[in-house]
Amino acid sequence: MKRTLAASRISVLVLVAFVMSGVGCASTAYKKFDVNIALDSSTPAGTTVPVDIIALGGDRAAELESMQMRKYWALNDPYRAGLLASGELWTVELSAENPTAKLKASDADFWNSKTWKSGGKLFVMAYIRGVGPSQGRDPRRRSIDRTPELWDQKVIDVTVTPSGITYSPTEKAAR
Repeated sequence: MKRTLAASRISVLVLVAFVMSGVGCASTAYKKFDVNIALDSSTPAGTTVPVDIIALGGDRAAELESMQMRKYWALNDPYRAGLLASGELWTVELSAENPTAKLKASDADFWNSKTWKSGGKLFVMAYIRGVGPSQGRDPRRRSIDRTPELWDQKVIDVTVTPSGITYSPTEKAAR
C-alpha cells in the first residue's frame, strides 16, 4: 500500500509539474511570428535600405534602445556583428527590385535564441538616409515590447517609409 501511495504521489507531482510548465504558453515569451517587411512605394528609385530585426532583453535591450544609429550602422560594427553571430539579428536589404522580405516563424536561428525566449523587445532598425533623431526619438528604430498578451496575431507587418518605420498590428490597449 505504501508503495502504491508513493507512486500515486509521484504521478500527481509529475502531472502538476507538466501543467505548470504550460502556464506561460499564452504569453509571447515563446511565440514565433512571421514578420513581413515592405519598402514603402514612395521611397525614391535606386534607394537601398538595410533593415535589421533584433530580439533582445534586459540591459541589452536598453543599450540598443539608447545607442546612436550612426554607431549601430557603422561599417563592421562589432556590436552588430555580435548580434548576427548569436542569432539575435536577422537582416535584409530592401530596394525597388526587392521591396519585400519575410522573417518566418519557422526561422529557428532567430526565434529560438535565448534572449527571445527570456522576454524583452523586438527591434526594427532601418538605415534610412537623410533621416535622424527628432524630439528624443529616432524614426529609424522601432522597439516593440513583448509583454504577455500584447499581440492578437502571429504576423507583424513592418513598413519602411522615407521618414521612418511603422508596424501593425498595433499593440493592444493596456487593460
